[in-house]
This record gives sequence, structure tokens and C-alpha cells, in this order.
Amino acid sequence: MIKTTTWRPDTCDCEVEYDWDTETSEDARVHTPKQFNRRCAPHQALSEQMQWGAVVDENRRKNIFEGIAVSLPRVGKDILDESGNVVERGFAAGVRFTWSFDVDRSLNVTLSGITVPEKSQLQTLADNRFGLGKVIIK
Repeated sequence: MIKTTTWRPDTCDCEVEYDWDTETSEDARVHTPKQFNRRCAPHQALSEQMQWGAVVDENRRKNIFEGIAVSLPRVGKDILDESGNVVERGFAAGVRFTWSFDVDRSLNVTLSGITVPEKSQLQTLADNRFGLGKVIIK
């Protein structure tokens, strides 16, 4: 069954409706843009296909980098449910993660509460995963 979802990514002010098939496994699922309800200023001049690609790329980059960051032992911690089972990873106490995109759509990350070597390690991991200049750690 084809389902339509309205998505408002947390990385910009765009709003897009996309279609996806509920009977396709999550690993093989394709999200197909259907309609752009709102375009943010940085994406306004792009074609619909380019806008979709940019919005998805920026959102994934931020989410994947956050996952990379919390995977480091001192930066992240396990979040447990009531039964003590690990349900996800989050930032350790004292670690603050803030982010924004600059005019070139590079992800600018500020991580406080971590050491300079940890920041260097994360910058290397980000450069290897996304390419130079795609994520800038401050």
C-alpha cells in the first residue's frame, strides 16, 4: 500500500510530502517526493529534485554525525528503559551538542564537555564519512 507522509525536517524549514510503500522492507524502501508545501530560503532556488536531495542529505548528515558522536565511549551513554534494557545512545552528562548549517550548507557542530583529542577524532571520522568541509567541529 502506498502511503503519503508530510515531513518537516529539523535541519531546515522545508515541508515536503513523500510517498512510500508500506509493503517494502525498510532496508529497500524508497521515499518519492510528491509535493513541496514549503521551501526554506537556502533551498528555494533549487529544482524540486535538487531540493529533495539537499534536504535528505543534510538531515541524514546531521543524524549520522550525531550517531557517530554518541558512539564514542566518553561522549555518549546508553539510554535505558524501565527494565534496564538499552533502547538508544544519547550524549553523556556534561556533553552539549549544538549544530547549524552555514550558507554553504556545511554542518557546523559545537560539542562542549569533550576533550580536544575527542574533537579531533570526531573531525577525522566526519571527514572520512562525509568528505572534507561537510562537517565542521568547533
